[in-house]
Amino acid sequence: MWNILGEDALYLDIPYKFQKNLLALVKDDEKGQKFKEFMKKTEVEFMLNGQTEESCFILRVPDDLKPEDIQLMADVVLDSLKAFDKPAIMVDETEQKYKIVISNNREPEISGRSALAAMRAVFASLRSSELGTAVEIPENR
Repeated sequence: MWNILGEDALYLDIPYKFQKNLLALVKDDEKGQKFKEFMKKTEVEFMLNGQTEESCFILRVPDDLKPEDIQLMADVVLDSLKAFDKPAIMVDETEQKYKIVISNNREPEISGRSALAAMRAVFASLRSSELGTAVEIPENR
């Protein structure tokens, strides 16, 4: 039998029980209220990696959530689970490994491709400092 944040659950109930019990753990302060509002629009999914036996909760947030809102959600989840002070997930009274992924469908504000050119310039600058002379920045390919 699964136990999700202190409550027994069948496999199909895991996402529902996780969301319900997590919301019950969240403090009722300003951050907690924002978190609860965000969770009303969040889809919770559960996956189990049979090879590693690691559980994964995926919180799919709306696309309009800003990065700072997603960070607030991560902070609240972490604080709430630390305060719970018991295993978050157990199977037959054995603590399970798990991760929580908070995701939306937006591209990051800084794409890897645009950051690559900047990183090349940074590394060229470092190399130039080491050599004491100008170095050529490799072109983007």
